Amino acid sequence: MNNLCDREAWLFSVKTYGAALLALYIALATGLDRPGWAVTTVYVVSQPFAAATASKSLYRVAGTILGAAASVLLVPALVQAPELLCLALALWVAGCLYISLQDRSPRSYIFMLAGYSVAFIAFPGVDRPEDIFNTAVARVEEISLAVVCSALIHGLIAPKSVADAVRSRIDLWMRDSRQWASLVLGALIDNASLPAASVPLMSRHPIDLDALLVNVPFDSPELRSEQQALHSLQWSLEKLLPILSSIEERMAFFQSQKIALPPRMHELIALLNAYLDDDQGAPSLDELGRRTAELRTQHSEGDDPNDLLYLGLLERLRELIDVMRDYARYETRLRAPGVRLPARKRRFGFRRHVDRRLALLSCATAVISILTGCAVWILTGWTDGASVPMIAAVACSFFATQDSPLPSMKKFGTFALVAIVISLVYSTVILPAATTFELAALFMAPAFLVLGLLIANPRTNFVGMVISTNVSTLVGLNNRYVSDFSASLNAGLALMVGIVLTTLVIAVMRARSAQWSAARIADAARLDLRQALQARHRSAYSRTARIEFVRRMLDRFYLVTIKLKSMEDTEAHRLDEALLRELRLGANAMDLRRLSRALPPPLLEKVEKLLAHIGAAFDAAPGRVAAPPRALLYELDDVLIDVSAWSAGRAGPLAVALSGIRLAIFPNERPARR
Repeated sequence: MNNLCDREAWLFSVKTYGAALLALYIALATGLDRPGWAVTTVYVVSQPFAAATASKSLYRVAGTILGAAASVLLVPALVQAPELLCLALALWVAGCLYISLQDRSPRSYIFMLAGYSVAFIAFPGVDRPEDIFNTAVARVEEISLAVVCSALIHGLIAPKSVADAVRSRIDLWMRDSRQWASLVLGALIDNASLPAASVPLMSRHPIDLDALLVNVPFDSPELRSEQQALHSLQWSLEKLLPILSSIEERMAFFQSQKIALPPRMHELIALLNAYLDDDQGAPSLDELGRRTAELRTQHSEGDDPNDLLYLGLLERLRELIDVMRDYARYETRLRAPGVRLPARKRRFGFRRHVDRRLALLSCATAVISILTGCAVWILTGWTDGASVPMIAAVACSFFATQDSPLPSMKKFGTFALVAIVISLVYSTVILPAATTFELAALFMAPAFLVLGLLIANPRTNFVGMVISTNVSTLVGLNNRYVSDFSASLNAGLALMVGIVLTTLVIAVMRARSAQWSAARIADAARLDLRQALQARHRSAYSRTARIEFVRRMLDRFYLVTIKLKSMEDTEAHRLDEALLRELRLGANAMDLRRLSRALPPPLLEKVEKLLAHIGAAFDAAPGRVAAPPRALLYELDDVLIDVSAWSAGRAGPLAVALSGIRLAIFPNERPARR
């Protein structure tokens, strides 16, 4: 295990075990009913970063309170009708799960926990409905105690700030971006073949950075004060992927069509490449920006048929330089701690992709799994049978976002079995010999410290979490510990039955492939593109709307790239390439519609018809547009000629937007003469 020599992993493990012991000691000293719940919660909420621990703790308390309230309302009212009560509890779990799946931020944990907390409180409490309020209060007390202990220990003892991880991720993102840009520009300078695309690698950075930034509100005041500026920088960095992929596409087009770059543009690219490679004599970003602006002016007034292609490339280079300026300001902030990042007045909210059909399917699976578990419990009269629907609620909630939860369920079952063996050894052999709290803490330390190391490693986090939470639950920690092998074995058997039954239901209802999920994401992107092409109201194609469209499309692209490893290479390549092409098409179409407001009515009508015909071409195709009609190409060139004539031959932003649309739909067609 690599973590055996990792100081940070050992520190995390020791702090987590210390928080668990503190929570256990207080729970025992105050006579709380289920001290094991406190230990389990500490291992659930503890995270490497103190801010992440604090946020998850807050969300867990909120979710537990909601679940406890639902239990107190439902159980006394329906306890005389067991079938109806089981259905009500299953629907509550499914309803909370559906709400949580609409939000892909960590806040969704509140409703997911509110759902399956009912299972932990209500199912074991149906035999004593008069005590359900006390059970619910005990659950809230145990959870609250655990999260306070965990937050205190991780926040006060060598707290690990998320700031260093954020800086490291931003630096790595920019390093890989510079490397990709340098390889592409260098290939053009040397007239060599373009390197392999770095798109899958680049798509990991925004996902990882976003996971870190959600913890910023719970970190130090200094980092919280820069939250808006960090989100501004995040958006600048997110633009790198479409910018660099567009540059790469244009470079490939120039090479395939044997179009030579003008000498001054060739010189600009060489200088920009020198800057990316950190050469000593490289010009500044301001100088590169000035040269780019000069070339844009020159080619906007020229008569070369390739001028629009050159202008499109120059626009992407300008955007790349702007992003590097933002990063340079960020580096200045790091070197001068007294200088804050400039916070820009921008809207960062956008509607993240949510597959509602998959969410409904996950909720239906949860209902069927819970009801199946309840049927086994009721028909057998098994005392410990309440654990069967409990496990169904937990498993269906945890794995709801996966294409197919079967691999995770099998892994869950394997390591739950390991946890049962460990708990049997502890409950029947080791813990009975512990006559004091100190001895019990000493005896449990080897297992829980190793489990803490597993949790600290992202690759083994799931394994450590499954074993630690089940061991702390199954050993039955309380003030008067009594070894009962049959009771421990029975609890372990109920756990495994719950896992097996849930796995069977999932195998029937939720086995979906990565291709199925990726295709649904691509269909949602296509629908968004159609709406962009059909946008009529000014607010639907404003600059803000364009930013939101680009971010939605990028969000879907990131989700698809996560699934690439499970898909055939050719299919995955076609899908991610099509998504980026549709992103560029939609963004250029929104630019065209916004800029065309200044056109005379006859020409504006031609632009409107063109966009309608592009939308119709997409509507007519069942999948991606592989071979758009040639008539669309002729119509594009006709509108482009008219726009150039209206602007007296000057290649303005309107013509550049039309050229971008043409390149996105017909990437292998040489430009028409204006």
